[in-house]
Amino acid sequence: MILVKRLDLETGTAILEMHSGDVAGGEARVATLAESARVLGLRAVSLRVGGAERVSTVAAAPATPQAVLTAAPAAVGVPAHPGLVHEAAWHGNGVRYRGAFPHAAPSCHQVQAYTELVLRAAGVPPRDMGLVRLVAYELCVNAIEHGHALQTPATIEVGFEITAVNLRGWVRDRCAAFDPLVFPSTAMARLVDGRRVRGYGLQMVRRIVDSLQHTHDGQGNTVSFTKEWIHERD
Repeated sequence: MILVKRLDLETGTAILEMHSGDVAGGEARVATLAESARVLGLRAVSLRVGGAERVSTVAAAPATPQAVLTAAPAAVGVPAHPGLVHEAAWHGNGVRYRGAFPHAAPSCHQVQAYTELVLRAAGVPPRDMGLVRLVAYELCVNAIEHGHALQTPATIEVGFEITAVNLRGWVRDRCAAFDPLVFPSTAMARLVDGRRVRGYGLQMVRRIVDSLQHTHDGQGNTVSFTKEWIHERD
């Protein structure tokens, strides 16, 4: 498993960390992060092995970058947010992340890229990764569209605890109390047949995750969820 130890959008760099193991396999995984790194506005992703004191010295040919990725500027209309707060740590048998973004519509796309980056680094199977990315996106959209911010500037937080067998995730806003899970639970077939947009995203979320819960602590809403991996991890 690889930890995205540092992520700095001001310098456009990220540092990934491995305790030990198959260095070549780790570098190959880093090479799959190019697209999500590009969307986040990153220009270089470096892999460290055995702790911060030893940087991987495996050379990469210019045509097939491995230890360091060079990414193009972020896609037009999806600006990188220099204000991203990223916290990461090894956690039990896995990794733990917390990412905080501005409470604004463009952040939903950044949350997707952030989710893909950390899940790919952890070696989450592609199908499971895509499903969790969709869950994070839909929950962020819901909070931004329906939440009434209690402070300015407001933030939206996305967090993950990832292990070899499952994931615990959460999306937290800084908004007045509202339960994003109380919208009518219309049957999926009726939503599709009737072309009803409202509630469609949350219906998909309910089908993807194994558990879903909402709480409010006076400072913001938190929607937490769990997901067991469907496929064997690589």
